[in-house]
Amino acid sequence: MQEATPIEITEAVSMRVDEESKEYDVIRSAMKNGSATRTGQNKWFDRRNTVLLNQTVYTVNETRLGSEKATKYEVGIDFTPENTTSELGVIRYDKLPPIDRRQLNRTLSQGSTEKSPGELNVEYEPTGGGTNKSVFVPEQQYDILQYNGEQYRVTVEREFSSDVEYQYEVTEAAANVKEFAEQLRNKYLFTLDGLSPAEREVIEEAIETGEVAWESEDSESVISKIREHTALSQDGSSGTWLMKYDGNEYLVTLSW
Repeated sequence: MQEATPIEITEAVSMRVDEESKEYDVIRSAMKNGSATRTGQNKWFDRRNTVLLNQTVYTVNETRLGSEKATKYEVGIDFTPENTTSELGVIRYDKLPPIDRRQLNRTLSQGSTEKSPGELNVEYEPTGGGTNKSVFVPEQQYDILQYNGEQYRVTVEREFSSDVEYQYEVTEAAANVKEFAEQLRNKYLFTLDGLSPAEREVIEEAIETGEVAWESEDSESVISKIREHTALSQDGSSGTWLMKYDGNEYLVTLSW
């Protein structure tokens, strides 16, 4: 159990979108152009289609259009090259186009050059406005990357696969998390009352410690009463409910 603040309620049913992620690129493209497409093997929003982006909440409609032959690219960064002589050209990291900085940022910023000597690979997947703005794919323009004073060799490999094409449309669900949380309260909030003294002890322990195990008939009785209501979110053998108890609102997560 935890206090049900607007941000906690929102995050219980949504996913945050990192501005450095592929999901962000597709969502921004769909917002700008009305829709966006990408090819890939799996859906991105099959479990949660509500996203939190810059404190605004959006609903993402992900539609499968069909299968097609797609080209994927794997960009390799060799942190310990035997030869740093360039055949195509040298480019500094801060001079890379935004698409390349986003793709390589996580690999380079996590200290990978020190922790993982050798080569690390980053997959480039074609998206609405992505790879055609890269200096590495589809045509490699540079083979040496200068980063923090070091020079790393860049290699590019391409492969063909039968991928699924997905279309994305994005609509605003709420202007901010407070507004979105209120929408969820109106739909899912319930009051847990009418408990016996023993059942109240179960809830009080969960509030004080954050969790309680299924160790008694009283705890199982409380759980059954909670599960009589519609869950805020549920996946397999766990779920989250939005509950009011003694005038306070809580997010209650049950696992069974």
